[in-house]
Amino acid sequence: MKRKKFKEIALELVGKEFNDIFYQPTKDIVFDTNMCVINFGNENEYSLHVFCFLRITKNSSILLTASDEYFAPDYTRLSLEAAENRQAFENSLLEKNLVNIKKLLKNAVVKKILINRAKDTTIVFDSGIKIEITIDCMFENYEYYRIMKRIDKNEEHYVVKFKKGKVVG
Repeated sequence: MKRKKFKEIALELVGKEFNDIFYQPTKDIVFDTNMCVINFGNENEYSLHVFCFLRITKNSSILLTASDEYFAPDYTRLSLEAAENRQAFENSLLEKNLVNIKKLLKNAVVKKILINRAKDTTIVFDSGIKIEITIDCMFENYEYYRIMKRIDKNEEHYVVKFKKGKVVG
């Protein structure tokens, strides 16, 4: 019996949708209007767009969460009006933490991707950083995340969303 290499097994476990970001360097991470965009590849070839809850950890310490946009850098809560204001974002805990995350993820390479049956996804980098994507709501046709190849605009996107009472992807 021929033994499979770890990479082959890992690719089978996560499915073909994530194959292309394995061993790709991280190029950028951006938050904008309730969405996080993470670009991978030497020419930003691949892009992951996340619309649900996301957190970034290292050694079990939380470095950033999508909810950080609602807090000031001193960890006090921003008013709802302030949090919705773009200027407030620039002075939020999210923006402060994002500066550090960009440094930590710059050229970090995806080593492992774990997806559970609920489609919660954890991306593990060679630096020990983990991006955890958590399905956090259920309403018809809500898109949680998508993966796309940025260079080929005609290629289909892999989309995880809520449809007919189930999370599908």
